[in-house]
Amino acid sequence: MRYVGGSPDGWRDTYHHLLTMPLAAFLGVMAAVYLAINAFFGLIYFLVGGVTNMRPGSFADAFFFSVETMSTVGYGVMSPRSMPGIWR
Repeated sequence: MRYVGGSPDGWRDTYHHLLTMPLAAFLGVMAAVYLAINAFFGLIYFLVGGVTNMRPGSFADAFFFSVETMSTVGYGVMSPRSMPGIWR
């Protein structure tokens, strides 16, 4: 792609691609980003702990807790029990 009058700006190109891609692709990208962010924080919860009623060694529980927290649904059986669990 040629840029007239300057160098390409990566963030603007990303934004432009998100705006011009088909809806199904956009929703797929957003779902992948949402899952990746929750997997990242789930990994942190898994490694650090700090969640009440999380089964020891269960990444699925840590991931579910991250989804609960990010979606602001509210805490059911699992809740933060220490400062690392609260800091997120």
